[in-house]
Amino acid sequence: DQVNCPFYLKTGACRYGDSCGRHHQYPEKSVTILVKNMYEGMPVQLADEDNDDNLEVFEAERHYFEFFEDVHTEFRQYGTIVQFKVCNNFQLHLRGNVYVQYSNEDEAKRAIENIRGRWYAGKQLLCEYCPVTKWKPAICGYYQRNQCPKGIQCNFLHVYKNPGGLYSDADRDFEDKRSGS
Repeated sequence: DQVNCPFYLKTGACRYGDSCGRHHQYPEKSVTILVKNMYEGMPVQLADEDNDDNLEVFEAERHYFEFFEDVHTEFRQYGTIVQFKVCNNFQLHLRGNVYVQYSNEDEAKRAIENIRGRWYAGKQLLCEYCPVTKWKPAICGYYQRNQCPKGIQCNFLHVYKNPGGLYSDADRDFEDKRSGS
């Protein structure tokens, strides 16, 4: 009996993919969908003396906000969004991943059926059900405080901040909110 992969269970992605020595239990249905590598972030160049770092950060944020407005509107057509997270990780298995958690499995199914195989920004979208429903264990808390010791090697989600703080309550999981915790 193979042990489940803790990174896949927490983040819906594993750097080893199908070569992982641990088991990836791919869900047949879920309230959360994952669109792999959808967001091509605007790269912030390494600082040098000629660069205006604040301008680069502003441009990168503006680029993400435009992406958010574009795709969030599309995903909302399929149901009530509970969480919307986009990865800012360097690792390929997490880079640009878009996670959308809906209020029920039927909405997630509708989203998958309508998005799978479509094209965005010159790439065909790879969309699948994702086991993530608890966000606190998936998101790198150190990154949120600008203190991630793993940096580009981190295997937890480094998520962009959504415009207006939308869905910023990742530390309070959806199920906790329903139970009044």
